[in-house]
Amino acid sequence: MNYGLKRDVIGSSSFLDISLQEYENIKIAKANLLEMLFIEEKFDVVIENYLEFELELLKIPARYMVLRNVSYALHYDNKNIINRRLVNSLSSCRSYLDHTKHHLNNIFGKDSQIVKEIEEFKNNQYDQYLGYRVMEALRNYVQHRGFAIRSATTEMRSIELELGNKIRFTLTPYIYPDDLGEDMDFKKPILEELRSLGKRIDAKLLLRDYIASLGRVHEKIRALLKEDIKNWTQTILNAINHFKNNYPNEPSIVGLAAMIKNDDATYSQPVYLFKEFMEYRQQLEKKNSNLNTLGKRYVSSEVIEPAS
Repeated sequence: MNYGLKRDVIGSSSFLDISLQEYENIKIAKANLLEMLFIEEKFDVVIENYLEFELELLKIPARYMVLRNVSYALHYDNKNIINRRLVNSLSSCRSYLDHTKHHLNNIFGKDSQIVKEIEEFKNNQYDQYLGYRVMEALRNYVQHRGFAIRSATTEMRSIELELGNKIRFTLTPYIYPDDLGEDMDFKKPILEELRSLGKRIDAKLLLRDYIASLGRVHEKIRALLKEDIKNWTQTILNAINHFKNNYPNEPSIVGLAAMIKNDDATYSQPVYLFKEFMEYRQQLEKKNSNLNTLGKRYVSSEVIEPAS
């Protein structure tokens, strides 16, 4: 039994010997990089679902601004759309938190220090930010009790500006603490925190707070695993380059794998080596970053008056 690098394609007879340890290192590096890719993909689902929620808040008032088609049925349709977007967002957030722990356990084991550190950081975010606490409780509410948004109010307001008045259209999705209080399982401390904010509360402020917290959790994971990811990536790249340097006449690395050559000249347990999945993980990391100040941001389509 030998270990080596080979292109698993018809017409290639190349086989570059490597040690058992090198084979195991490649196998572990590939598996762990895939786990990190899965985490990035789950976070991307969180961001895309949240983005759909925010885009809906812009699309609905834009239609009111242009079409002025106001009806009782349309109001309820809009409320249901917002509730659907919120449910999708909260469900993806819960999946992200659960799945992330699972993927990290696959890499480091359930009792590892790094998993404990990340769990502790999650708990700190929960304790520190009201949006985190509320949205976790709302996720349970919408799963077991009912929709969280009772009204989605479109407002048309005249805004005074230096060069004349303009009319602003906005949509605000409201949650009502008293509605949530009818559920005996809703956490009482969180309910009291909500009631201290008023009879009705703008849901988007709390959701932005929650997504920003998950962004900080994700950045923590990236920071803690930065060196590991670098080392695993280098292990894969070194294996690819090692093969290319020894077989420069091979037309490509398509089908390249670390594998076992059995005593009967058959091959088994291939670990396929390619760069694309690592590059995709890096793209997702770059795309979904810098969410710490999300609660302080908003989008507007207003025309900005030119400076005189």
